[in-house]
Amino acid sequence: MALHGVNNPFVCVFSGVPGTGKSTLAEAITKETNAALLNWDWIMSALRVFPEVWAAAPDVDTRRDIGYELMSRMIESRLRLGQSSVTDCVARTRALAQWSDLAAAHAAPVFVIECFLEDAAVHKTRITGRQRNIPGWDELDWRFVAASRSAYEPLPEPKLLIDAAKPIAENLEAVRAYLGLID
Repeated sequence: MALHGVNNPFVCVFSGVPGTGKSTLAEAITKETNAALLNWDWIMSALRVFPEVWAAAPDVDTRRDIGYELMSRMIESRLRLGQSSVTDCVARTRALAQWSDLAAAHAAPVFVIECFLEDAAVHKTRITGRQRNIPGWDELDWRFVAASRSAYEPLPEPKLLIDAAKPIAENLEAVRAYLGLID
């Protein structure tokens, strides 16, 4: 199995409902592979500091698409340099299709990792009081996350499913194996 990373660029898509460990895993993989981390919330928080720009996209689907397009540009710029990207967001199929097309144009594989947490009570404890401290961005509350749980659209196969109820070390090892970072 070829190891991916600096000499073998890839696109890795972490998706799932907020609070299921996407960011933790994405950050760890980014550090290990020296990939660019593209976090939707951080990207969109930069737009939010401009009220007139934020107001120009008043509905959630338009905002999602703006964020996905910004991420697409970053993915393409990295691939042109022969570098990898790791996305951290609640990805929709339309975004995955766009990112897959970009990767294919650069002969780079796409890895989809979908995080979930079945137990709502445990999930709630992970959200309550959590501080991400993203400038210009709201902290998540359980009401929002509970609604996200019921509205989440799973991504198509192939993908690696990560159960956030398992220890982070075990999940990180599963992600490493899926990405071909270990033999």
